Amino acid sequence: MTRRALILLAAGVAAAGAGVFASGPATADVVPQPTVTSAVFPPDGQPGPVIRTPGTFTFSVPAASGVVEFDYVLNGTLSTPPGSNAHVAAGADGTATTPELRSAQFGTNTLTVEAVDAAGDVSEPATYTFSLTGSAQVDGYSDYDGDGHADLLSVGADGGLRFSAGGGDGSVASAVGTLPGTNLTGALIAGGGDERRGEFQDLFVYQNGNLYNAFGDGLGGFSPSQEVLVPAPSGQTAWPAFTQLCSPGDLTGHHRADLVGKVGDQLFLYSSVVMDRYNAPVATAGAGWSGRTVIGIVPAANGLHDLIARDDATGQVWLYPGAADGTFGDGTTRVLVGHGLTAARYPLLVSKGDANGDGLPDIWAVNKHGNLVLLPGVAGGGFGKAEKVSGHKAWAGVAELG
Repeated sequence: MTRRALILLAAGVAAAGAGVFASGPATADVVPQPTVTSAVFPPDGQPGPVIRTPGTFTFSVPAASGVVEFDYVLNGTLSTPPGSNAHVAAGADGTATTPELRSAQFGTNTLTVEAVDAAGDVSEPATYTFSLTGSAQVDGYSDYDGDGHADLLSVGADGGLRFSAGGGDGSVASAVGTLPGTNLTGALIAGGGDERRGEFQDLFVYQNGNLYNAFGDGLGGFSPSQEVLVPAPSGQTAWPAFTQLCSPGDLTGHHRADLVGKVGDQLFLYSSVVMDRYNAPVATAGAGWSGRTVIGIVPAANGLHDLIARDDATGQVWLYPGAADGTFGDGTTRVLVGHGLTAARYPLLVSKGDANGDGLPDIWAVNKHGNLVLLPGVAGGGFGKAEKVSGHKAWAGVAELG
């Protein structure tokens, strides 16, 4: 019996007791339970496609049953009231098809759906289980949704973490919220790298003296339930007061995410030992870092990683060559590769490697006007003229890029 039928039944009983209805309680038609089919995801027990394969589901009830929409959720629980769930309108024939959905969950997946009529009555939920197999693909650095393109993370003015899918040509999609229920006001974020030796990219968050590792879900999101408090590095009682944190991926050859952090005037390498355990800090790249910003740590032609940084006041951009132990050269070995990127002109900037598909590292930046721009890498080193990516006002309030 539907929720509305129960309400009507109770009302009818009360009215009958008062002598209004001589014929007994009112009744309501039962909303039919929908059936589910999918051409892409065969029902459980049959081989399914690989994770993140896009596909649709079709819901159906008898025509003229009064159903106006179907509410559904993939690998979750339907919420109340019905309109708070994802939903699709039912056609006159009693059917509807979802937009393309993707799941990164290995093994059994479950889609739950209920039919809703015009009065708000809902059917008994129907479940459809299907299986997804693993993928040989390991996501590239800062590719959080597995489409082969570097993506951009940011912290909005409200402290919310935002995901912007990279288009592979330097563009990014509109930012969407992720890591729900978390306020990152005042936090440092360092996206990229895989601390689990899995397929998906992770996120590090430094806030109030604590370091957290949030596991990526492979679809551009991060789950609070998969967030781990990372202990202080070996021999230390606490993490230092970072003013910048970078997660460049694996610098030291152990296939886990290393960290590079700026503390005062010094830059330090924290190499990973095992999952979420780090060695004692090793000073790298000389001194003078209180007046510099690390733009990014990017793959080099020799198989190592180079560090790109700018002098905040002068806007000069320097490349610090990487060594096999994960450290970088200092002021005697750095190479000038750009200019004009002062902190006044570009308050926020980050390189996640190649963003426009030409094989050269690029820079995403928020300029003084609040626009998101791309500074494309050029052959031989350096960066070209800024190209506007987005002038949406939301970028003007961004506090962090990662």
